[in-house]
Amino acid sequence: MKTRVLMAVVAICVLPATSQAFDKIVRLNGSVQEGNITAITPLQITIEYNGIDRPFPINEIASVTFDQEPIEMTTARRQLKSQQLEQALESINKINIAELPTKMLQQEAYYLKAYITSLLALAGSEDKTAAANMMLNFIGDTVGGNKTHHYLEALEMLGKLYGSRGAEGDFDRANKVFTKIEEVIGGGGDKWADYLMRTKVLKADVLMKQAIIASTEAEKKQHYSDAYKLYDAVLRSGSTSPMAQSQKTWAALGKAACLAAAGQVENGVGIVNKIIADNSPSDVQLFARTYNTLGACHRLADQPKDALLAYLHTDLLFYGDPESHAEALYYLSKLWTEIGRGDRGEQARRLLKSRYPGSVWNNM
Repeated sequence: MKTRVLMAVVAICVLPATSQAFDKIVRLNGSVQEGNITAITPLQITIEYNGIDRPFPINEIASVTFDQEPIEMTTARRQLKSQQLEQALESINKINIAELPTKMLQQEAYYLKAYITSLLALAGSEDKTAAANMMLNFIGDTVGGNKTHHYLEALEMLGKLYGSRGAEGDFDRANKVFTKIEEVIGGGGDKWADYLMRTKVLKADVLMKQAIIASTEAEKKQHYSDAYKLYDAVLRSGSTSPMAQSQKTWAALGKAACLAAAGQVENGVGIVNKIIADNSPSDVQLFARTYNTLGACHRLADQPKDALLAYLHTDLLFYGDPESHAEALYYLSKLWTEIGRGDRGEQARRLLKSRYPGSVWNNM
């Protein structure tokens, strides 16, 4: 009897564990692949399961989690997803990156810290130059982020930081960064069409900002014209993926602003109203930009009260998008004064300076 019990105990001890930790990829379609990540490049992740390697393009991936990642990293991702940015930064700051057991985990932790800091910088809570330097460090050879699946995202964020700073040379830097994204993707074919569409929209958005601060009418007209061509190229794309459709909405919004700047205000307003009718106001960023564009159309048509009402939508309902809110406050400060409410105009100016001290709209 004792022999049988002893043999049973030994058998239990040598049995393989019933559960095993894995790396995990969640795709945009909701499917999940677990296994061991064996290779990462800027364009794809390869994961091995049961001896079979499966590559996944990064533009089909919703999220990646790693075996052995600390709980603080998992918590930071969850907080980031729910827009709890300050809490997410606190969580990631609890990690000693240098002590993480693998290079992949160190890169992941550094990226999360840089990305969250950048989002806070765009919202006015962190320094944009410091955030840009963190992203530059990430994609440099020391951290090696230029060899990870976050490379394109890091370039995009770096371009956004440059575009939102608006210091001398920053718009050119932003354009070069977005061009770098196109170079990395290269001849990716139709599978990357939606990503390239987004890059075109980002480049066009930079041109729109350049048009606003242009010193001459000729420069302003040229920037609007170049932006219009990029937006139109996106709208003419045959890609029909969800991301492509989203980029077409953004491109239509940009096209509306270009049309209004060219004197075709009614056409611009028509496009904007269709976007409002066809989309959900739960998309705060889209609706903030949309009402700002509507405000711009009415300003150009010399309709200050209608413009004021449009910008108030952003100020009161869609202030969750910091850059658009800063823009709305800038124009509200002028429009309130124009209709004889200088007190409200001064209130908008004070809010702009206090909430978004690093915004380009403070220097307009």
